[in-house]
Amino acid sequence: LAATLRAEGLPAVSIGWGPWSDTAVTGDLAASGRAAMRGIGEIPVASGLQALQRVASTPYSHVAVLPFAARSWRENNLTLGDWPFLSELLRDHAAPAAVSPIVFANLSSAERRTRVAEAVRTQVAQVFRMRPEAIDVEADFGNLGLDSLMGLEIRNRLETVLGLPLPATLLWQRPTVAAMIEDLCIRAGANDPVVAPEQPQPLAAEPADRDAQGAALREAQTELAMLLREVGNTGAD
Repeated sequence: LAATLRAEGLPAVSIGWGPWSDTAVTGDLAASGRAAMRGIGEIPVASGLQALQRVASTPYSHVAVLPFAARSWRENNLTLGDWPFLSELLRDHAAPAAVSPIVFANLSSAERRTRVAEAVRTQVAQVFRMRPEAIDVEADFGNLGLDSLMGLEIRNRLETVLGLPLPATLLWQRPTVAAMIEDLCIRAGANDPVVAPEQPQPLAAEPADRDAQGAALREAQTELAMLLREVGNTGAD
């Protein structure tokens, strides 16, 4: 709507506000705290009102207003730090040391499973600010307070660490650590394929065996016919 009004020569601007402090706009305090640790701070009321005055005269139809800690944000968004869109904001902040993805090629199935499980526990623990050993692998992420940003962050971290393309909906489709480990083990080739045991093939009968089988079958047919005749005669009497 703001873009349409601007195109018609009318003053309009759409503002994407970050979380405000000390107001009802703050919303979920826990989510706000997680955002701060990821590099997005809260807006003091006085600063927000000043920003509103500046935004009113902006030539853009859409702007975002939020305290932004570039270093923290970059450290917590490993796969997004190279966005050209953010290049100016991040230019004075060196990128964190590159994470070398796990090389699965020379690992056994058991070793792959171990590395995947360690990676999942570590990355989930870092995002939830918990100790890896304190995570209940059967606990639903929703009960732990997962939101969409956290889900995307965990997925991005695992994609980097494992070197595997992962769906953005990974944590919603696999809502526990245990379920996610199983899914990622399959993607990493950590589950050996199950090979069905070979069924023994029946041996072809030798000609002599076939003759014996035919004779036995004819004898059985003869006995059956005699029994049927005896039953019939008994019924007639």
